[in-house]
Amino acid sequence: MSSTRWCWPIMSVFCTIRSRPASATTVEARMLLTNLSRLDLLRLLPQGGEAAEIGVAEGVFSRHILRDAQPRRLHLIDPWEHQARDDYQTDRYGNVAAQEQESRFQQVSAAFAAETASGQVELIRAYSSDAAPRFSPGQLDWVYLDGLHSEAGVAADLRDYAPKVKPDGFLLGHDYTNHQPARQSGFGVVEAVNAFCEREGWHFLLLTMENFPTYVLVRDRQTVAAQTLVANVLFHGAWTVELGDYPRGWQYQHNAVVVAGKTVVYPTLTPTAART
Repeated sequence: MSSTRWCWPIMSVFCTIRSRPASATTVEARMLLTNLSRLDLLRLLPQGGEAAEIGVAEGVFSRHILRDAQPRRLHLIDPWEHQARDDYQTDRYGNVAAQEQESRFQQVSAAFAAETASGQVELIRAYSSDAAPRFSPGQLDWVYLDGLHSEAGVAADLRDYAPKVKPDGFLLGHDYTNHQPARQSGFGVVEAVNAFCEREGWHFLLLTMENFPTYVLVRDRQTVAAQTLVANVLFHGAWTVELGDYPRGWQYQHNAVVVAGKTVVYPTLTPTAART
């Protein structure tokens, strides 16, 4: 049975990253679990590229993207519209009343007025499916998906935006979890992302260990961009766990338990019959 391997970023191969750029031959890794947060990852992504965020809400994470990832161009996509559809009703944070949606849009417009005027930021008030045709194939260096969290919604965003990412680019997304609070909210992120990877041949590169984890997908783990990101994650993280070719042969369960009044979240990864 395949085992999980712990990788500690104190090995000399990683300690040299401070004095020289990471190269495509620096690290050989498959899928990594990291203790770094999604905010940490922003500082390690390639800077100066073109990116898109789907699901902007109040624009808090958008500001972190601008400050830490420093994209040359950032497209912020959100309809800022209340939804009456059944699959939106469990989204208590995102699917707020129409008045609050309009307030959020005005807030984001004001917060990014300078960047919009300079051309660094584009606000696209539209559903992600309607906004996708605006982008050419391979136009974007990376996309961050945080829109509708149902299985169908995530599957549609992955389908629509994967072709818009460069061959060595990244597909990132939020809320890769199936713990009880997520299931109660109708999340289908885990199922949609896993099915997409199996069907389309994309690979997990990274997964954070947050209460609501962020995933990073790539077409090829051996590109310079992917290997550089992996090397920097290994170097800057306190610990990293390498898995096999996840999700193939693995069952993922995100657990949420209360310990001394504090909610603690952790993953369980169980090899399936295909791996044993």
